[in-house]
Amino acid sequence: MLSCKEVSHLASDYLNRDLPLRRRLAVRLHLLMCDGCTRYVAQMRAAIALLKTMAAPSPDPGAVPPAASPDQEHARALFRSARKP
Repeated sequence: MLSCKEVSHLASDYLNRDLPLRRRLAVRLHLLMCDGCTRYVAQMRAAIALLKTMAAPSPDPGAVPPAASPDQEHARALFRSARKP
């Protein structure tokens, strides 16, 4: 059975249906037995639904996107490394 830590790492892929069937079933089984992870996944599902309702501003076709600051690049690198199993 998966641990809570494993489920938290797989939650986004689970909600996006990006997991193989066996892994998806393992997450589902864990969620049936773990109230904490069930709440966590429900909160993620609600956040995703809320973000989908928010309209993104239309970009100016002639605008040049701003360069990312070193802090933003560092944050992105940390996020990417944290997502790797």
